[in-house]
Amino acid sequence: MGRALRLLPVLIAFLAVAGCGGKGDMTGTVKYKGETMTKGSVTFQGGDGKTYVGDIGADGKYTVRGVPTGTAKVAVNVIDDSVTKHFRDLSAGIRDQQKSAGSDPEKVFVPPKVGDPSSFYIVPQKYASVDTSGITFEVKSGKNVYDIDIND
Repeated sequence: MGRALRLLPVLIAFLAVAGCGGKGDMTGTVKYKGETMTKGSVTFQGGDGKTYVGDIGADGKYTVRGVPTGTAKVAVNVIDDSVTKHFRDLSAGIRDQQKSAGSDPEKVFVPPKVGDPSSFYIVPQKYASVDTSGITFEVKSGKNVYDIDIND
């Protein structure tokens, strides 16, 4: 009996560590208005405040590994490929203004108008941030399947 009592604190400490702070691996598919998304990323923010990110594949599936167990905030970021053109056009406009200004300090820089960046979001922009998406998931230890279907 005495030996068992001496091992009790060790057993309690082991169970406390084993039962807390676990990690889960997330997998699933991402859809927006029923359409499978074939690019982008899914972000989980665990209770530790860190973010865990996985890419959405061409088949609409994502994997995010090592997310702490407990309630996690979720974000989905899917941007149209035309965003690249937007920033190329913006850079070109800036270069053109700099060339035309030369060394004249009196010239005022005016950013060129090349479109509204918020229009590049395939899934609405509010879902791209864990702070505004409103999506949460209870992560369990081990494998988790979470199919995300946004209909907003």
